[in-house]
Amino acid sequence: MNEVPIQSTSETRISPGEWSLRLGALLFFSALAAILLAEQHDETGSAAWAVMLAGCGAIMGLLFLAAPVLSRQPTLTTALLTSLTLTLGVALVLVAMPPAAPPPQQFLRLSCALFLITLFYSCLLLLLYRLVREQSSAKLLLLLIYTLMASTPLWLGPAVERSIPGFPGVNTVIAVTPISYLAMATDYDYLHSSWFYRYSPLGSLRYDYPDEALLAIAYLAGSLSLHICRSILNYTSRSLPEPINSPVKEQQIT
Repeated sequence: MNEVPIQSTSETRISPGEWSLRLGALLFFSALAAILLAEQHDETGSAAWAVMLAGCGAIMGLLFLAAPVLSRQPTLTTALLTSLTLTLGVALVLVAMPPAAPPPQQFLRLSCALFLITLFYSCLLLLLYRLVREQSSAKLLLLLIYTLMASTPLWLGPAVERSIPGFPGVNTVIAVTPISYLAMATDYDYLHSSWFYRYSPLGSLRYDYPDEALLAIAYLAGSLSLHICRSILNYTSRSLPEPINSPVKEQQIT
């Protein structure tokens, strides 16, 4: 049995939440373009900030551009193709802006990071579609989850700073945020940048970035796990018996 595409409750009207997502996408892409086009006083730092905004822009692109495609064809193949398309789009923007374009080896690592991060959140969006059954609510929930994950060095930093010395919470907080994966792909220690050092205490603590290969495996495994969870939900919903007063049952009885 083929999956029934998820329909929005409103075909013609755009909800306030949808307009908020579109405005957020516009702001993120505008900020990305401003960073890439600005005069660069610190090439390493500016390029790293551009990469981080590019990662945020890819997720906003997923919400703004790819969400209707994923809702019409909610499959793993669609998530793979969507993630690849968004990654290529961000990569082309970076290539078109020579000051922000990383070296070839870093460019390949960055493309891999963008693809795996976007694939993970694509699979998460498909699962949220299955659980929430409302497009705007699922996208808003995904945006909230991504914002919390991306900002963990800021809002979890004070708690980690007060934890027991040697507690592995520092490395865990660094590993779960997608910003770390993007920064590692460009060999940039963003926690020691002036802005993060000012607003996050993690830069003053002893920490280690996770292995980049293990992080890639973790994102891939997470994407597959989300897909498996969604497949199990689809299987169990199809296995449930239909109510006796459903139209199908009534037709069979008559």
